[in-house]
Amino acid sequence: MVELDTRWAAVATRVADALAVQPGDVVEVRERCGRYDVLQELLLAIEQRGGVPLPQLLPPAYYQRLLASTDPALLAVWDRRRLSWVERDLDRVLVLAGEERGGDVPRAARDAWRHAVDRWTDAEERRRLPYLLLAVPTEARARAGGMTLAALEDSVLPALLATPQELGREIDRVLGRLRPARTLTIRSAAGDLHLALAARPWLYDAGALPATGVSPDGVQPVNNLPAGAVYTTVLV
Repeated sequence: MVELDTRWAAVATRVADALAVQPGDVVEVRERCGRYDVLQELLLAIEQRGGVPLPQLLPPAYYQRLLASTDPALLAVWDRRRLSWVERDLDRVLVLAGEERGGDVPRAARDAWRHAVDRWTDAEERRRLPYLLLAVPTEARARAGGMTLAALEDSVLPALLATPQELGREIDRVLGRLRPARTLTIRSAAGDLHLALAARPWLYDAGALPATGVSPDGVQPVNNLPAGAVYTTVLV
């Protein structure tokens, strides 16, 4: 079996590929899971390509302490200086997601924080900054699933390392069935859901930025790892 550090170094390379990091690019790296070993591999992969990582450390325990101990008036202006980074400096966004954030924090603090973060993310969307959400296994997630962290990583890392070419073959296979179909039925214990597929657009995520001119104008490129999803949206 490949050693853990080697696998995470390979994942970091896959992430840098997916974000198409170029020399001089400023990449915001939001650490949300407390896996600093993974964070270091990602920062290294960005710097090895000449990128400039801008880490933002907000793991769950830190987030809870920040909101529980900080004046809501200060949290309300958390984005005041940071917005200039988004509007002027950032080129890419990478989010390390691993655990749900919550806990017992004052409502006023949570509301002030949420409004500040909403302004931040709205600015990212206006600039259409390429955005990648990376699922990172954590001890808490492993415990919730009755697994060890090592076992969870053995399950997740191969999916993180799947290449756009590998994912593309499977996506094409699924789209080959969906595009000519007229209806789709989803069955569950709660009942059957029947969808009419006529003129419905099919979207997909191969874990890489779309080629120039492929994404609709005005749409922020958003990808996930693991990737491989095929999905649709509402018709207007």
